[in-house]
Amino acid sequence: MSVVKFYSCDFPTRHYLGTGYGLIEMPDTFNVTSSQEIINSFPVEFDLFQNYPNPFNPQTTIRYNVAKRSVVIIQIYNLPSQKIATLVNETKETGRYSVIWNGTNDYGLSVASGVYLYRFYAGDFVDTKKLMLIR
Repeated sequence: MSVVKFYSCDFPTRHYLGTGYGLIEMPDTFNVTSSQEIINSFPVEFDLFQNYPNPFNPQTTIRYNVAKRSVVIIQIYNLPSQKIATLVNETKETGRYSVIWNGTNDYGLSVASGVYLYRFYAGDFVDTKKLMLIR
C-alpha cells in the first residue's frame, strides 16, 4: 500500500484517497495531523464486534469492519439455528459500519426474550456472536 502523507492541511473540495482497495471519498473538509491517522482509519481485516448494549431492550448496535469491497450479510438466528432476521445483505466498500437490531423478525414482529446468534458473512470471512434480548 502506498502511504499518502498529509500534515495539518484542510481541503475545501472533494478529494479521493487511494487505499490499496480502491478509492475512498474524503469529507469536504478534514484535518489530518499525521499519515498514521489515515492508515489507521481503514480496516485491514474483516471483523465482527460484540453488540452493545448486551443484554438489550429495545435495540442493540452491531459493529463490523469490511477490509475490502464485499457482499456483506448479517443475519440473526435463534439457538435452534432458524433464521430470524436479515439485517444487512448488500455490497459494502472498505470501512467501519454498524447496524441496529430492534428485536424484530423479517416480518416486523417482535421476537421473544432469549439468546440469539448474529452471523457476519463477507467474502470467505464468517463470524458468529451471541446476544441476549430481555423484554
